[in-house]
Amino acid sequence: MSGRFEYVVVDDRTNEEKIKDKLNEAKRKVSEKTSEAINWTKDNWQAVLAGAAVAIPLATSAVKLVKSLKGSAADRHEDRMKNCYYDPSTGLHWDLKRMLSNSERIELMRRKRDGEYTEDILMDMKLLKK
Repeated sequence: MSGRFEYVVVDDRTNEEKIKDKLNEAKRKVSEKTSEAINWTKDNWQAVLAGAAVAIPLATSAVKLVKSLKGSAADRHEDRMKNCYYDPSTGLHWDLKRMLSNSERIELMRRKRDGEYTEDILMDMKLLKK
């Protein structure tokens, strides 16, 4: 040996202890940040009220705008099903280019009773999406 000593640190804690230590450290940091935020809010309550008076109406109008642009899930499902034909005999949904008119529906039912397949009828009527 050349006279140098090497120190090796051995961590003899189990993984559970290490995880508990990391969890406790995270809890401590969250607690510190929470208390800092509470103290800042107490010291600057007027600024918080002024910011809330502006932020709340902006947030509600933004939410309303997004909802109106997006529509609800039920509306999207209803729109998707409008251009769809469900065949109860096979349990299949057929995507159509447009909604069936009453006369087309009657013709479809008549031809199905005659033994034709739904897909062939819809393709012949040029209503089936490709």
